[in-house]
Parts: sequence; C-alpha cells; structure tokens
Amino acid sequence: MGELRNPEPGELKLVGPAPGQKPPAPMSTQRKARKQALDLLFEAELLDESLATRLAADVADAERPPLRELGHDIVAAVIDHAETIDAAIEDNLTGRWSLMRMPRVDRCLTRMAVAEMWFVGTPTAVVINEAVALAETFSTDDSAGFLNGVLGRIAVVERPDVEAAGAASDPNGVADEAAEEAAHTPED
Repeated sequence: MGELRNPEPGELKLVGPAPGQKPPAPMSTQRKARKQALDLLFEAELLDESLATRLAADVADAERPPLRELGHDIVAAVIDHAETIDAAIEDNLTGRWSLMRMPRVDRCLTRMAVAEMWFVGTPTAVVINEAVALAETFSTDDSAGFLNGVLGRIAVVERPDVEAAGAASDPNGVADEAAEEAAHTPED
C-alpha cells in the first residue's frame, strides 16, 4: 500500500489511497472509454471550448492515447444532440437545480449518460450504473445518488424523435459509417 508524505514545494503527488480508503477497482475497457469521454467533456468546459474543437485537438494530439470507439460514439452523440440532451436534463432536475448549477463533473456525466442511452443504444441500466460508478470515483459524495435520481427520471422519458427518417431506414448507422469510410479513402 502506498505511503502519504508531505509534498515538496511545487509538488503534489498522491502515492497511494488515503488512510481507510480502498484502492480503486481496475477499469473495464468500456469504462476506460467512458472515462476518456468524460475527460474530453470536462476539458472542453474547463477551457471554454466547443466539444467538437476539443475532440479535434484530442485526435490530433499524438501524445494522448487514441479515443476508444465507445468514447468517440458518446462524444459524437453529445455534440450532435447537445440541445436535446440539455433540455432533457433541465426538465428532469428537481427543486432549484439547473444544469449550470450542477458540479461540472456531474453535468458532463449526465450529458454523457443521456447521449449513451438515447443515441448510442447502450442498455439503460448499464449506462446508469456506469455513470454512478464514475461519479463515485470522480465527483462529490452526493453525486452518485443525485445522478442516479436524475438519470432514473430521464430513463422513463421517451427519447425525442430527432432522427425519424434516418433511424427508421438505418437504425445501426451503417450508412453513416460507410459515408465516413468513403470520405477517408484516398482517391486513385
């Protein structure tokens, strides 16, 4: 187990879990993808950049590990459906809460979870469990319960029909993938 010590001036390093705290469980591949998506959403908010700009910068950064497919799908869904997602969150907050009053990490996690439930197609229970687990790791003590409640209310709301024609004819987005692939193939 790691040892805590006083950091030197200008140095702050956690060398192990705090006394009485369990070390974090290893992350699954899917959770790592969600963590990457969380990092991007958080960075975009913190730097006051658009999420699309942050995603492009991330892809261009050779020093960062590539964004996993699920992470990319979540970020793309948040970019494509931001207004719908934010409206759903606002409509399901209780009391005096508003989207901008939420802690930044909670706001990012909630946006990701709604995007994943409605536009990526991951089962609702999985999405809520993963969002709650990430909140337990990266946010406040009350965040997991708060997110569980908000996402539970959103889960029973029917997803808005924002892609009626495309979703009906191509529910798995195969046409979008083919178009994307064609756009990246070199011409002869």
